[in-house]
Amino acid sequence: MDRSAHLLQEHGLRNTPVRRKILSFIEERKHAVSHAELEDSFKGEADRVTLYRALNTLEEKGIVHKVLDRNGIARYAMCQDACTVHRHDDQHLHFHCNNCKNVFCIPVDDYPMVVLPVGFELSKIQLSAEGICDICKQI
Repeated sequence: MDRSAHLLQEHGLRNTPVRRKILSFIEERKHAVSHAELEDSFKGEADRVTLYRALNTLEEKGIVHKVLDRNGIARYAMCQDACTVHRHDDQHLHFHCNNCKNVFCIPVDDYPMVVLPVGFELSKIQLSAEGICDICKQI
């Protein structure tokens, strides 16, 4: 059984060709992918709505996570193993390349501790940075 099929089974989802291909596509990329990139890859295989539904389901189940790029466009990347249906635990940096506009998930060994005032309740932390990625820097 390939990794995509295993992830779907592990999260109680039907093993459909579209879901498997989405997961394979995302895993093969070094950067988070947009819906438009998936649409281009799926021409003739799945329509826009099918892709949205599949991505939403994969996100809800803790298999992929969504990050907004600097233009507010949703991009998707694989979750870490600690993510679940009830909680995304993606403790990493989102690096936004100013040149190619891609977003990269970068592991962080020591995630910053946030101390909030009394009465505040933390639900999510997003750590982001911007600059030039290694691919663009070589050009």
